[in-house]
Amino acid sequence: MLRSLLLALLLTTAPAVAQTRGQRAPAQAPQLTDAQLRQQFRENFLRGCLSGRTQGVRNQSNYCNCYANSYLARYDGRTLAAITQLSEQAGQTGPTLVDLMMSPERQGCAARS
Repeated sequence: MLRSLLLALLLTTAPAVAQTRGQRAPAQAPQLTDAQLRQQFRENFLRGCLSGRTQGVRNQSNYCNCYANSYLARYDGRTLAAITQLSEQAGQTGPTLVDLMMSPERQGCAARS
């Protein structure tokens, strides 16, 4: 379940990633600021996380907000965009790697929720 949520998150943030890697974005899409990238990541993460149910978690909303905050506390917007892009390029192993990188935070959020 968590891997599918991470994959959904990574796929929904992919358009912003092209802008962070120096690739040409569509003319109408300006370069996103760090704050915009962070906000976009948070919104997409919460959309995916809140659409599912995490086993062993009593309060999905608290869990998802805690977990999103953990990402934002650890990484800036450009790094989140790069992680998203690289995870997408890695295929099915990408979300697994991201989940492993964040497992202490994920476990802490699950225990508090």
